Amino acid sequence: VTSLLESCQLCALCAMAYLANSLFVRNLSPQVSETIVREVFSSCDEIVKVIFKPYPNNETQFFAQIDFKTSAGVSEGSKLSGTKILGVACMCGVIDPIRQAEQNRQATVASATAAPTEEETAAEEFEMQAEHVRKAKEAAEELRLRTCHIAGLAEDTKEESIRQLCQTFGEVETLRIDTAADGQTFGLVEFKETKVAHVIKMQRSFMVDDRVLVFTEAKSHVDNAKVEEMTVQFQAPIIDAMNMRSVLAQQVPLAEKLAKVKAAATEIMPGMASPGEAKEPTKVKEKEKKEKKLKDKKEKKRKKRK
Repeated sequence: VTSLLESCQLCALCAMAYLANSLFVRNLSPQVSETIVREVFSSCDEIVKVIFKPYPNNETQFFAQIDFKTSAGVSEGSKLSGTKILGVACMCGVIDPIRQAEQNRQATVASATAAPTEEETAAEEFEMQAEHVRKAKEAAEELRLRTCHIAGLAEDTKEESIRQLCQTFGEVETLRIDTAADGQTFGLVEFKETKVAHVIKMQRSFMVDDRVLVFTEAKSHVDNAKVEEMTVQFQAPIIDAMNMRSVLAQQVPLAEKLAKVKAAATEIMPGMASPGEAKEPTKVKEKEKKEKKLKDKKEKKRKKRK
């Protein structure tokens, strides 16, 4: 009973660490210090704490647990796997080695009686992937809440002028100026703090150079590619064919995206199209034509005013 209680407590502690946006760094040199670890991973996100822990049944070797402020730090930190720290290539992951060792021990004990079924193994791995996706979505939503949509910009508005304006409210992480489908120029500004973006959106309208700029909730991100990278799932070897079918069944939108990519590739390289596929103009070209017409109309109006 005592052994079972200790095992449950250990699993609970490991689960808490996993939910605390933790990244586990293995294969470290004995000379590595907390300062060095912070220098390497500080660019990923704000680091709450760094803890060094010995491996189970091997106190001569250790790994580092890095707790980030948000799940974005875990996503970015995982990309540094293979980075050399004091000449030794580190290995980064989201699984606690202590928890993994305990699971391996329990699996060894369980295998003596009854091995887990394929369904159970697949369900456990799928649950871990679902947790990763959940954290990635939370991080993406946090980025969106820190982003403001700016309407009412002039066509020749420069990013630097928008940055100077927004920095009067708070620190700006990144921004982008783009053109909507109706030809209107708009901006997306991502602030470092959510509260700054919230206050601006509450105030909403600002008069700048005789133009009314309207700050509202953003429906997208400044860097959509970065957000998509955060939500990428990597297939683990343990997942069998049955679980792969289950994962794909949950990713119907991915099939739609792939279809759009194929259509775009066919338009760019007609030779890739199947014999029965029609080579019609894509939505992208139609959008470009509409934007060109709008610009031509605006140019004519300007000439008439002159």
